[in-house]
Amino acid sequence: MSQRPIENPMQIQIVAGAIMASVIVHAVVGVYLTRGEIIEPGGLLQADESMRDAIGGVLVLTGLGAAALSFVLRRFMARRFAAEGATLQTIAQAVIVSLAFAEAPGIMGLLLALLTGELALPGLLWGTSFAVSLFHFPTRAWIENCQAGERR
Repeated sequence: MSQRPIENPMQIQIVAGAIMASVIVHAVVGVYLTRGEIIEPGGLLQADESMRDAIGGVLVLTGLGAAALSFVLRRFMARRFAAEGATLQTIAQAVIVSLAFAEAPGIMGLLLALLTGELALPGLLWGTSFAVSLFHFPTRAWIENCQAGERR
């Protein structure tokens, strides 16, 4: 499979914007399915309260852990860029990996909304995912600093 090389920073920003938009899609689908009464009250997981709380806790911790890991990965990659310099291709890879981890809370929020039929914790996860994704959005200045080998 042949790949077209990335030729300018805007291409990286378009990919990042598309990944960020998926978080909004997760939220819209979750709200639509739970509030549109497509899923029964109580969600797909018809279990007692303690089981729902346990599953909710696991999903929240997993989502928040992935969001925290996105910062660690970005910092690691920025250090590598400072040491070696970076091409647009490697910068794009770093952005995609960071945003994939930042998107994980949004996916966990959708899963939690479907399983429990509630929106409080999923809303927290969607908001976290969007905020972390916004933080990781690659500005033109950040991309140019990575190419120049500056640490940030």
